[in-house]
Amino acid sequence: MIDTRTKIVSLDEARRRVAEQRALGTKVRAVVGYFDPLLPVHIAHLAQLAGEAKLIAVVDSPPDAYLELGARAELAAALSFIECVVEGSPTVAEALGADEILAGQEAEGERRRDFIRYVRDRAGS
Repeated sequence: MIDTRTKIVSLDEARRRVAEQRALGTKVRAVVGYFDPLLPVHIAHLAQLAGEAKLIAVVDSPPDAYLELGARAELAAALSFIECVVEGSPTVAEALGADEILAGQEAEGERRRDFIRYVRDRAGS
């Protein structure tokens, strides 16, 4: 069994990995998101974003997070198409030197609101 928590790295390590992949000619994308909660629709969207590129997840914190930052980072790291995970903000994503930076917080927020509505509707509240 692989401990995917080893994919949670420092900014310096993530930058090293980006440089290594770019030297190999591999495109690297960074996606900033909350990963709170990590829903199937969110996973499918992230897999699509990864495409043929290496995808680095930058786990940001919403003001009303359900899960602690470390738990959200572990969820992101468990996804097979995620190269590595860094805890941080859009500023951290910019410091990675990736070919492309994708902001996922807004779309994720919409999915999160839909999920909360669904749960409340099912619970009758």
